[in-house]
Amino acid sequence: MDPQTSEEESLQHTCERAEDLDNATVINIHRIQQLPNDIAELAELARAEGYRFIDRLIDEFQSAQNTFSLPGEALFEARSARALVGIGGLNVDPYCAGGTTGRIRRMYVRNDHRGRGVGRLLIHAIESRARARFDELRLFTDKPDAAAFYLALGYDVVDDSGATHVKRLNVASSYGRGQSNEYSIERLP
Repeated sequence: MDPQTSEEESLQHTCERAEDLDNATVINIHRIQQLPNDIAELAELARAEGYRFIDRLIDEFQSAQNTFSLPGEALFEARSARALVGIGGLNVDPYCAGGTTGRIRRMYVRNDHRGRGVGRLLIHAIESRARARFDELRLFTDKPDAAAFYLALGYDVVDDSGATHVKRLNVASSYGRGQSNEYSIERLP
């Protein structure tokens, strides 16, 4: 059994705001093989903010154009007990030759869950998966808030027509090399 693709990967994180410690929300991150049943609700929220890339995720997944199923690829959902609150994917970067570069795709967290660690947890899951296969991760964003988010996570700005940010990965990770695909985190730094 290939530990990279045979088991669901999951993380659990308790998200809190300083002023709302009594009402902490548990967020679970899972690697998914199919789009969640409530993805249309997330797409509607994204669309209301002017984002169309969740619609593209749905269209590409349904047409089998991008199902996050090539070696090293993965799609993750962030879910509270009640709802899908975020999604993010990892693809082989189509703009780089050699297949050693991953690309963060379709990363979205509901507005009412931003600033609570959900995005960090999704990126942590994506990076953990990527370390087993890729030397670096790249992404494109034209949103200042998203750019600041990636900078805070150690991504560098690049002057490249195919990407705005890049992060070199430590390829010598033990992830995917006989280790379990299930892990949990109480709190991210």
